[in-house]
Amino acid sequence: YIQFADSDDHLLPGCTANLVAAMQRSHADLVLAPYRMMVPRKDGGYDTREYGLLPAGVYNKVDYLWQLTGHAAAFYYGVLWNKLYRRDVLNAHGLEFTNELIHAEDQQFNILYLEFVERVVSLEEPGYYYVQNPQSICHTQINLSTIMQNRLQMIDYYKDLYTKLGLYEEVQTQLHASLLGLAESVSPTLRLSLIHI
Repeated sequence: YIQFADSDDHLLPGCTANLVAAMQRSHADLVLAPYRMMVPRKDGGYDTREYGLLPAGVYNKVDYLWQLTGHAAAFYYGVLWNKLYRRDVLNAHGLEFTNELIHAEDQQFNILYLEFVERVVSLEEPGYYYVQNPQSICHTQINLSTIMQNRLQMIDYYKDLYTKLGLYEEVQTQLHASLLGLAESVSPTLRLSLIHI
């Protein structure tokens, strides 16, 4: 099993055990959980928000992708740190990160991984605290142009995966709207206006 985390963040007690137990119990290839985002306030404290898009349960790949379609740009689906992956799947298919994208490499990795997933488990309980850091790369080195460039690149990855499953024609409009609408930016604290392309 493999779980990734950022240095600013932390796991809630029992998080890894819950993810592993769910994977073993359901023979899943991917487990994901809601997370809590800590957003800094001007007074030095934090506001905590909970994020989760997928109802708890067990999903086959097609059902999972249907849920993902309308939220393809969401942190919940795109990041690594609220998920548990199978090392044997990674090794069997030589999956690794590339330098192709300036950012959003998490999302690229997830799409590549999903090709080899048969079963996904979504947990009800959050397991991760994601701390918003105003000094992070997302806040200091990413701009609207970079975000749009990456979203356009990601369309090809999504198109390839959905086409292999015979779903692309059916989801194309909704998928493109999700990726290009910037409904959720690279940083939930970075306010970007809705863009229509």
